[in-house]
Amino acid sequence: PKPSSAASDVYKRQGWRIYRDRSQRHPWLAGSSDRDRSERRGLSGGLCPERAAMKPLEPDKIAWAVHIACLLEVCADKPGNVTWGKDFWDIRFVDFMVSAVAVGPALRDAPAASIGETVLRAVRDTRRFVRTNTNLGMILLLAPLAKAAGLGHPQGLRAGVSEVLRALTVDDARLAFEAIRLASPGGLGKAGRYDVRGAEVDITLREAMHLAQDRDTVARELSLIHI
Repeated sequence: PKPSSAASDVYKRQGWRIYRDRSQRHPWLAGSSDRDRSERRGLSGGLCPERAAMKPLEPDKIAWAVHIACLLEVCADKPGNVTWGKDFWDIRFVDFMVSAVAVGPALRDAPAASIGETVLRAVRDTRRFVRTNTNLGMILLLAPLAKAAGLGHPQGLRAGVSEVLRALTVDDARLAFEAIRLASPGGLGKAGRYDVRGAEVDITLREAMHLAQDRDTVARELSLIHI
C-alpha cells in the first residue's frame, strides 16, 4: 500500500527511497522466465540444487565455512547451553570461539585425509586451547561435509557426503573412538558392545554410529545415507 504523505515526508527526510521499480524491490523476480522459476523448483527438467554437479571447494573456503558454522552455532540462543553472555562455571563462550578457530586447519585438509584422521586431529588441536569438550559433535558432523566439499561430486554435495560415509573404515572408527575419549564429552555413558573405551575395534565408523543411533543424535546423522 502507498504510504501516507506524512510518512513519505519522514522517509524522505531520512534519505530513504519509497518507490522503486519492480526489479529493485524484488531483484530475484526481475526478468525471471517461467523456465528460470521452474529450474529453481527442480521442475521442467531443471536441476535440484542437491543434484547439481559440485566442483571441489577451495581449502580456504572450507575453513571459512567451518569457522562461520561453529561461530553461528554457539551464538544461537539455546536453553541450557553456553551462548552469548551465558557462561558455565567450567566453560565459557570464549572457549567456543577459540575452538571454532582451532578446528580450521584439520577440516581445511579434510579432502586429503581420512575421516578418522580429521576428527582426531581436530579434537587434538582443540585440546591445545580448551580443556573441556566444546565441539566434538560439530567435528564429527563437519568432517564428512568438509571432505565431500573438497572432493566435489558430479551429483552434488549430498551425494558426495553419502559416498564419503559409505567409505568409512574400521581405522576411521578406531581413530574416532580415540578422539571421543580425548574430548571426554559429558554424559557419554557406557555401551554393552563396541564401547568407545574398548581397545579392540572391528567395525567401521558408520556401523558403530548405526549401533549408537538410538541414544545419540550425532550418531544417528552419521549412520544415515541420503541420496
